Amino acid sequence: MQSPPQRMALSRGNHTYSEENVRLAISKTIDLRRLAMSRGLTFNVLIIPTLEEVQSRAYSWPTAQYVKGLGDQNIQIVPLIQSLSYKDYFLYDGHFNSDGARVAAEAIYRNLKSR
Repeated sequence: MQSPPQRMALSRGNHTYSEENVRLAISKTIDLRRLAMSRGLTFNVLIIPTLEEVQSRAYSWPTAQYVKGLGDQNIQIVPLIQSLSYKDYFLYDGHFNSDGARVAAEAIYRNLKSR
C-alpha cells in the first residue's frame, strides 16, 4: 500500500475539547433533532473526519465521544470514515477535494435513498 505524502504544516490553533465541550455538542445536536422532528423532518448527522482520523481509521477522542453520545440518543450517523482515503483531501489544508466531496455526497444520497 502506498503511503500518503507528507502534508504541509497547518496551524489550527490550540484546540482542546473537554468532556463538557462534548456534552454541550451532544446537547445542542439533540436540540436540533427535536426542532427537525417538530417540523416533521428526519434528522441525521454527517461526521466529516479529519485527514488524521481517516488515516488511522479511528476517530479522535472528542469525535468518538460525540459519536457515542449521539448513538446513545438514537441519532443516526451517516458514516464516512471507512469510505475516505488521504487522496480525498487537499494536502495543504485538510478540506475535501472534489473526490472527497463526491464520497460525502454519495453517502448522503445512499442515506436519503434508504428512507
